Amino acid sequence: RDLHLSLRRQRQMCIRDRLKYGQKALGATFQQGEFTGHWYEKEGRLEILHAGQLVKTLYLVDEGRAEFHFRRWIRDND
Repeated sequence: RDLHLSLRRQRQMCIRDRLKYGQKALGATFQQGEFTGHWYEKEGRLEILHAGQLVKTLYLVDEGRAEFHFRRWIRDND
């Protein structure tokens, strides 16, 4: 039951974000515990979410470093 609620909430967030920010080109997703990182290649942006809530946005130069920055930010801020 909780899984279905979680999936529904995640879908609602995706719909809300699509309406709020327009269509985003997702390049990669990273997961560590309750943290999720979404790398948007077109904008060079990494969004870090904790329990589904946006907590930080980082603007990066290249995709190859996105996961590194995601894990380093969690290490320094968790």
